[in-house]
Amino acid sequence: RGDIILYDELSHASIRDGIALSNAGAYKFPHNDIGYLGKLIKKHREASSTAEIFIVTESVFSMDGDMPDLESIEEVASAFNCKLIVDEAHATGVIGKYGKGLVHKLNLQDRVFARIFTFGKALGAHGAAVLGGNALKEFLINFSRSFIYTTGLPPHSVATLIAVYKALPGNKIVEVLEGNISYFRQEVDRNGLGGVFLESSTPIQSCIIPGNDKVKQIAANFQEAGFEVKPILSPTVPLGRERLRFCLHSFNSHSEIKQVLELLATFIK
Repeated sequence: RGDIILYDELSHASIRDGIALSNAGAYKFPHNDIGYLGKLIKKHREASSTAEIFIVTESVFSMDGDMPDLESIEEVASAFNCKLIVDEAHATGVIGKYGKGLVHKLNLQDRVFARIFTFGKALGAHGAAVLGGNALKEFLINFSRSFIYTTGLPPHSVATLIAVYKALPGNKIVEVLEGNISYFRQEVDRNGLGGVFLESSTPIQSCIIPGNDKVKQIAANFQEAGFEVKPILSPTVPLGRERLRFCLHSFNSHSEIKQVLELLATFIK
């Protein structure tokens, strides 16, 4: 109570639910707008010099697939003595060496207050982990009700995670995925689709197709052609920003990528 949470406006629903469980005041800032974030921090620092200010962002945003300028955000957080929390859900197993996430890739792990990793996406299991210092760990163990009053991971889930983390260092899977992302973007340009795709260098590639009915119809066309491409409808995303969300995997072939984007060009026309 009395602390402040500043979070990116495109933060995932689970982050918003977590914020709602706290007694802190919460204020959103425009997506990846570091200038506005700085103004918000100054405003709340002037109102209270004792309140803790937490800055919350994601390393890969789930709907747009873009990444923040995390180094600049960390600099702002450090300058104003704020605590930075980074949700690495969509970066786990995907971004950086051995899929250790964006914070590790940028060598910021000792300057970030907390990192949250999920095991339910790229790692193929379930559960999650919070990485941080000893004080944070002891605090969560003793005061985090949603952690204390829940069931621990079953042994087979822990065994799966151990196997995954042992396999990642000797595996080329992240490099293969990066190659597929690069090829996907090349094919986007080749098919003249650059104007409808959001800029992204991650496995999440979103094609904006306004209108729930239109985007659902194009998704149905894809599914009839054997491609499991899902529509994202309003109000999940803002009205007029409905989209097809392509989630790339290391096992996708270049021929599949080529075909799916050639089909998209045809469907849109």
